[in-house]
This record gives sequence, C-alpha cells and structure tokens, in this order.
Amino acid sequence: MTGKSVRPKQSSFSALIFAMVSVMPTTALAIPVSTTEVYNAQEQEIGTMQIDKYTPYKIEWLGGVEINGEFLQSTDLNGEYSFHFVQSLNIYDGPTPKKYADGAPLDAPFIDTPPGGYLDDPFDHLLYYDESEFPAFYAMPSTFMLDAQTEQDRKLRLSFETWLVFVDAESFGQRSDRASDDSYTVAPLQGWTWGYSITYADDGNGTTNLADFTVAGEPFTWIDTPSADWLAALDKSYGLSVSDEDWFDVEIIDCDGCIPEPATLALLAVGILMLSRSRAQT
Repeated sequence: MTGKSVRPKQSSFSALIFAMVSVMPTTALAIPVSTTEVYNAQEQEIGTMQIDKYTPYKIEWLGGVEINGEFLQSTDLNGEYSFHFVQSLNIYDGPTPKKYADGAPLDAPFIDTPPGGYLDDPFDHLLYYDESEFPAFYAMPSTFMLDAQTEQDRKLRLSFETWLVFVDAESFGQRSDRASDDSYTVAPLQGWTWGYSITYADDGNGTTNLADFTVAGEPFTWIDTPSADWLAALDKSYGLSVSDEDWFDVEIIDCDGCIPEPATLALLAVGILMLSRSRAQT
C-alpha cells in the first residue's frame, strides 16, 4: 500500500485487501496534493496537514480510493502534545446492509471503525482511527463493484469525514473489550471530507466486465467545523440490546489555549531559571 511496515488500520468495508499490494489506479483525480495549516482557537499555528495521495483504484472486482497524508507538527511544540485522527462514515449508499459485530444494523453516520471494528481488532475499541501510524494518515476502503448493479441509479457512494484532533484528556478503564469503559476529551483542529463512488453502465457486449464500472473519488474538501453527521456519529450507541450496547464516551471542546503559545513557555522557562539563580545566590 504505502510501503510502511505498520499495518494500516482497516477502513470501512475493505477486508481482503489490506495486505501490501500494487495498486493500478483508474482515471486520476483532477486534484493535486493538498496542504493546509492547522491552528488552535487562538489562531496559533501548530502544524501542517498534508494529503500526498488521493487516487481511485480497481483490484479484481473491488473498487475504492487510496488516500495518504501526514500531520507535520510544529517544531515549537517539541512533540509534547497528543494528536490523533477521528473518522466517521457519513454516507453509505449501497444495497448490502452493514452490520455491527453482534448483527445490529450499522446505519450511517457512524465512527469508522465502530467499537470492536470489523475484524475484532482490540484497537477498534478505542476512538482513534490511527493505530501506530500517527502522524501518518492512510486509508484504502473498497466496495464490491457488482453491488452498483443492484442500485436503482446504478451507482453507490461512500463519504468519509476525518478530523485531526488534539487530545486534552483520556482515561482507560480495565475492560479492553468495551469502548464505553474509556473516556476522551478532544478538540477538533482540522477536518477533511473524502470518499468515492462506483457507477455501473453496461457497455452492450452482453457480459458484465470491469469496463462496465467507473470508480471516481469524491471531491476532497478541507473543513473547519465538524458536521452534524460527525458529531452524531460520536454520540451513537451500537448493539442489539441495551444490555449489550457499547459506545464512545467523548467530550468535544474548543482548542482555546489547549496548545500553549511557544513564547509563553519560553518566558516561563526563563523565569524559572532566573528564580533558581536567585535562590542559589542567597
């Protein structure tokens, strides 16, 4: 996929293709590598988020989009702050209902991945999309292209919303198999929307073949305010019964002063140094 040694976290409905593979893209998207500066609520720049790749692809009868990027943290922060990615699947327009681990329907929007994930990965009980990859962001979701044939408009669509968040606080309970045993306080810093569509059009040769399907990337867009769908996904409960329900316990805050201004930290360090010297002289 990207040549990284770590395993990318599985995005929605992309089982079977998360090994290192050589991707042959279809028609390239008409968008360049995209970069944006990241600020806190006090308009202090704390880094840069960049997207290095955003390309639709076909592998056998699977179609999707490959996206790759990275958060470049400001050197003034000295790596002392915690950041992560939180992602939701806002639109799933497909004929096959997606289900939670216990069989409960998964209706968009929901957090990608939901508690427990799709392959019972223990990390999926955590809120964050990234595992050990941060500050890299990578996703390669896919859908069986044949599903587009059964849609009334012969088209299916997936739309994601991803946020770089500052982690102000997190607390982990003793149950690693319950997302609701943990709690988070996060501040959304920079978001982006992305996704893909698969369209079926019979070429008239009498057989269904790969040429009948067009895979296209959704317009990539930077956003500054979390959508109602992303917030609703954070507030969602999962499970067939109340006794078995699980959810993410998340408090959203504004990043107002959560990243101290480097100059303030420097002045504080100077003040401590001067006080230490004064005490040494006495």
